[in-house]
Formats: sequence, C-alpha cells, structure tokens
Amino acid sequence: MGLGVRINTRGMVAYGKLVDGFADQYDEAMRREVTSVTMETHAIINQAEPVFKGILTNSTKFKAPIVRGKGLIKSYEGHIFTNKVHGAVLEAGRRAGAKMPPRGPIRRWVRLLARRGKFDLGHPALRGAKGERKKVAKAAYLVARKISRNPEPGMGFFQKGWAHAQAVLPIRISKAIDHIIRRL
Repeated sequence: MGLGVRINTRGMVAYGKLVDGFADQYDEAMRREVTSVTMETHAIINQAEPVFKGILTNSTKFKAPIVRGKGLIKSYEGHIFTNKVHGAVLEAGRRAGAKMPPRGPIRRWVRLLARRGKFDLGHPALRGAKGERKKVAKAAYLVARKISRNPEPGMGFFQKGWAHAQAVLPIRISKAIDHIIRRL
C-alpha cells in the first residue's frame, strides 16, 4: 500500500508536420520535461513533508518516466510515491472517532522515547501496570486512544506537489514542442 502522485501526459498530443527526426526529438523532449517536472514536484513534496512526524521524512521516492504507447501518441508518466502506510493518514488526516491506529508502532515509539528520557513511564496515568513492558503497552493504548478521539487535519504535502505539476507540465510541454517545430 502506498501513496503517490502520477504525472501523466496522456492526451497531450503534438500537432505539427511529421518531419524526419520530429518523433525522436519529441520523445527526448517529453522525457526531459516529465523528468524535470517530476524532480521539481518531488522537491516540493519533500519540502512540504511533515519532517517532525518520524520515518516518513525523506521516504518519498521518484521514478524515471515510464513510456507507454507508440508513435507520437505516447503517455509519459513520472511517479512520486511513499510506501509508508501512515503516509496516507498524514496526507488526508483522520476524522474523530476513527478506528484506533495500530499500537505496535506506537509501542516502539514510546519505548524509544522512554529510553531517551523523553517519556516518563512513572507517570500517574500508568499506575497499576507492573514492569516496563506493561507500562509501555498501557502508554501506547492511551496514545492510540487519544489519536482516535481527536480529529487530525491532513497536511496535503502530495496535494501541493500535484498542484505544481498540473500548473507547470502543460506549459513546459507546449514550449518544448514549439522549440522542436522551430528547429525543424
């Protein structure tokens, strides 16, 4: 499961004289522009990523353009994605009363904070739990319950990147095609 943005040129067909070399130059220009916009969009997503949220930081990746189709009617797709399951929650947010998040990652987080001295396992809310393991489990339950009760707005970091790609890609492709036609 993952979250991602797919930058696709499907439907953007070049009109012009079919002159020798046009198809090759068009293909090269489309790959270059889709790669460029994908890299810019990836940078925007990385800047908008919630870096304070832990392992999602720098987990987004991008792939070189995938080309589908033949001749001038091709689809060039640049992919930006994260395979972290909680990426979708950070992007879209949580509604109040939603299902409790999995406690395993929260237990690891509580244990890590306790070892660093940033989480007090002697807190009065953890009374009755004997041993570190049970205190960590109870603390994880309390954190998960708090998360499930409170709505959390989404951060929209992929949305920001997608808005950039939608605005920039058609202009770049149009300019690249005009440049090719002028050179021929």
